[in-house]
Amino acid sequence: MTERARLVLSDCVDAHAELVDGLQGSAWRRRWTTVVVLLRVMLHVLQKVDAAAEPSLQRALDERWRHFVETKPAPNAQGYVRRRLRAFTPCLARQRSRR
Repeated sequence: MTERARLVLSDCVDAHAELVDGLQGSAWRRRWTTVVVLLRVMLHVLQKVDAAAEPSLQRALDERWRHFVETKPAPNAQGYVRRRLRAFTPCLARQRSRR
């Protein structure tokens, strides 16, 4: 893992530590979103920066991604998650329904 990926991982760890008991409402959603976004950024750094310089890392990432896709939850579970997210974010549900 390069210095760039380690920096993003450090940010992920710090953001996760801020998800403490007692957070509610928009504060919790902002912290949770931050963690998810940072994890996605780390994957992007690994795929686009690190893997370009290290073929063995590219193979490992490809293998893990295939495993992730193969073990993806059933569509009903995904629908449940979307419905729950809409319940917590009514403004997003309204924006999507306008499209």
